[in-house]
Amino acid sequence: MGTTRVTNHRYRTYTELEDRLHNHVDNLFNTYSKLLLLRMDLSYRKYSTVFNEQDIHGLCADMSQLEYAMKNLTGIAGYSWAAEYGEDHRHHVHVAIFINGQKRNKPWALFKEIRNLWDEVTLGEGNAYRCVPNVFYENKSEKVITWDNRKGRDEMKYIISYMAKCEQKPYGDISRISTVAESTRRGRSRSHC
Repeated sequence: MGTTRVTNHRYRTYTELEDRLHNHVDNLFNTYSKLLLLRMDLSYRKYSTVFNEQDIHGLCADMSQLEYAMKNLTGIAGYSWAAEYGEDHRHHVHVAIFINGQKRNKPWALFKEIRNLWDEVTLGEGNAYRCVPNVFYENKSEKVITWDNRKGRDEMKYIISYMAKCEQKPYGDISRISTVAESTRRGRSRSHC
């Protein structure tokens, strides 16, 4: 299945970032048969010292530490994140965690593990928020999508296109996308119709 671009037209986006995010989804589905999307926002506690003092370099350093710590968690197929700055949350990141649906089919336990790691990385000054799918949302995350479900893949792309929005990015596109493991070629081969 070729890469399609599914954009949330409410936001002006960095086209190149959006393309990279959407290619990442397709590359993950080339390796994993089932994925589940967990959306998180990571920031700093409002009344912490670091809330007012943190800069973009410190945020990126904290994210690098978190990425390294996440390597020990079971079931993460990939991830992407994009840094932003806003008056309410100051420096923060939007994160998409792609969960291997063969290993986990619910996001809550993994969210708690990542939240605990973020708390360790930020020395107790971090805040982690799970973006729970709202019943009013047309496209919902946190459901298992199979590799051949075009509609589900497009819904994932629509959801993560938010991460590519230009708004609240005074430093431009500061983001990271995980590398995708090579397919093992084990199991039944996929038939393409």
